[in-house]
Amino acid sequence: MQDMEKLHHLGGGEFCFKWDGKGDVRGYRPPAGFEAMADLTDRHPVTGEQLAVSEWWMFLKPEGGEQ
Repeated sequence: MQDMEKLHHLGGGEFCFKWDGKGDVRGYRPPAGFEAMADLTDRHPVTGEQLAVSEWWMFLKPEGGEQ
């Protein structure tokens, strides 16, 4: 999985991390047992604070989890 210091635990086995900007987010392959979704956001997904610029964040959830 992604470097642990970069992961934010969201609860329920879900995590997120800021995309590093290397390559296209569509090329990301999640670790076994997880599904991934990318989101371009203006707010930090954990703190809710407004970001200076929009950023790509990747969200990971266990496969087969609730939508």
